[in-house]
Amino acid sequence: MAAWWTRVTRLRPLSLLLRAAPPGFARVAGTGTRSRSWTETRAETRALRWAHGSVAPVAAPVAAPRGAEHSRSPDELTGPSFFTIIYWVLCRNNNAHLLQVECKNRYGPMWKSKFGPYMVISVADADLIEQVIRQEGKYPIRFDMKNWTDYRDLRGYAYGPFTENGSKWNQLRSVLNQKMLRPRDMVAYVKPINEVVTDLLARLHMLSASNGGMVNNLANEFYKFAFEGISTVLFEKRLGCLEQSVPEETQVFIDAVRTVFIHSEKMALIPKWIRMILPLWKHYCNAWDVIFSFGMKEIDKKMIKISEMVARGEPLEGEYLTYLLSNGKLTEHEIHGSIAELLMAGIDTTSNTMSWVLYHLSREPHLQERLHQEVEGVCPGNTIPNVQDLAKMSFLKAVIKEILRLYPVVPSNSRLIVEGGTKVGGYVFPKNVNV
Repeated sequence: MAAWWTRVTRLRPLSLLLRAAPPGFARVAGTGTRSRSWTETRAETRALRWAHGSVAPVAAPVAAPRGAEHSRSPDELTGPSFFTIIYWVLCRNNNAHLLQVECKNRYGPMWKSKFGPYMVISVADADLIEQVIRQEGKYPIRFDMKNWTDYRDLRGYAYGPFTENGSKWNQLRSVLNQKMLRPRDMVAYVKPINEVVTDLLARLHMLSASNGGMVNNLANEFYKFAFEGISTVLFEKRLGCLEQSVPEETQVFIDAVRTVFIHSEKMALIPKWIRMILPLWKHYCNAWDVIFSFGMKEIDKKMIKISEMVARGEPLEGEYLTYLLSNGKLTEHEIHGSIAELLMAGIDTTSNTMSWVLYHLSREPHLQERLHQEVEGVCPGNTIPNVQDLAKMSFLKAVIKEILRLYPVVPSNSRLIVEGGTKVGGYVFPKNVNV
């Protein structure tokens, strides 16, 4: 949902000041319960500033050569060994973004590393990333997410927009984009999303009043809000995630989404023949089972409702899921695979973004006041904003865009080089190289 909100207009991001966080900020920004020390948060903040160019890295950038004779092989790149990565992820720290920062400082803006059976070239410089993107083919090919696709193959599920590639991905995306990602289609969701936001505020007031003015585990409340919001869009119904008594399956689903994201990184490092016998793989598959079974259950309910309406000769009314099920462009099997991935994307993106927005606004009272004045100026009192009102809130959209830049839900993206001869930073990549 955060994604469609920021697509209303294009605006230059506003740079927010990054400073060392006070002790205990994890209660606001994350789901952990341990208060983090000033030293820990200062070190992580400095690492993040390194990643975004506020502090000059130790290694020199890769200079593009003047002529083809200076082209180099990616074999000449340095980087961490496989065992170094294993140590970092499993023993020292599981924060992938900090590993990227450390690698950039040691090896420069381009390095190679081995993740399980995969050799990956990492690029951490805006100009070099631009070179990669400009040399993409008609259909960009992402890094093979074997741990995701292996589960789908095991259960016989279809791939969705995040696991599919090539022309099939393009076909899926062209159908899923309708009624979802185009700004002019967002008008249909303003009223139901506003109702979800109103219920979130009521729930936060209720929790605060019963706990001495505090809301414990705020990030989890944002997960419930995001789950309710994306379900309202996808399934055209409310689930009751923000009621005083929250359905048990809501928390089970939220925990499953977290489990998938946490374990996906570890699964990528473990060979397939080993992970199949590990308890961790079973736990990982169980989490995926929860996600898929929930989506399939809601889709089946909608199918029954649509069949009954057709039998009575009634016109089909509804938005997203009704559109997908009635237009015949995707099979029910394909819809099952896509809805599960859209659910995950809608939940984690929104909750992560809201947590970091509130964290930074609480650290910058003058920015918080500026945002408050803008919102009050456009929607005074208890006025509920509409599409036209949101278009006037330029600072609000700037804050959201900056948070998405600083704290993306997924700390990296990838491309598979499908044609040899791709040149990035003076290095010529052969076919089938992951960047």
